[in-house]
Amino acid sequence: MIYKPQSEFPLLARYKEVFETNPYTIFAYDKVIYCDFELPEHLQIHERRHLIRQQKIGVDEWVEKYLTDTQFRLNEEVIAYREQLESVKNRSARHRLRIQCANDLASPLYGNIVTLQEAIKLLS
Repeated sequence: MIYKPQSEFPLLARYKEVFETNPYTIFAYDKVIYCDFELPEHLQIHERRHLIRQQKIGVDEWVEKYLTDTQFRLNEEVIAYREQLESVKNRSARHRLRIQCANDLASPLYGNIVTLQEAIKLLS
């Protein structure tokens, strides 16, 4: 995978119109991961799934749907989070990560598209 600093993400301004971002926000776009820190393996798996889905659907179409269609965004994140969670073999660590992922999914990071309870259920 190719990594570049978050500041080089070409759609940063557009994403900021839709989401609450911060220096720890990771963006996967057109074969590149934009972030300012080294990603653990489980996050690499999550972001790689987004890149694969973009190639399958078409990068421009994926981005447009992701930014405008909350159900599409939720589905894409659930796909990526489930694969991320499956990669963690230690049951206790996977449980802790599931709670963290559910909190993220239910946060302004994704536009508050689900409640925490719904996110936990989707990722179980």
